[in-house]
Amino acid sequence: MHETHIVYVSSKRSFGSHMYQAEEVLDLFGKIELHALGEACTMACEVAEKLVFNKAAKITLMQTSSVELDSWQPGRKDKKTKLLIHLDKVDNA
Repeated sequence: MHETHIVYVSSKRSFGSHMYQAEEVLDLFGKIELHALGEACTMACEVAEKLVFNKAAKITLMQTSSVELDSWQPGRKDKKTKLLIHLDKVDNA
């Protein structure tokens, strides 16, 4: 089902849906990258926080940046926050 360890987080999907996908990817690859843009950044943080709280993963990188996207209005650009979170699976011995 999953071909890569990258998960694109959307604000249109539920928290539970993202958690399920993140846990599956983490089990399969042993690492995960959460990518989010704009309003989805909050959801990505919540997923990462829950994985760390459950002692399933540890955060190895958290990076933010701004990107300019074309607006629906001609000649205008919209700025969005971009978030990237890397997590590695924690061995529960």
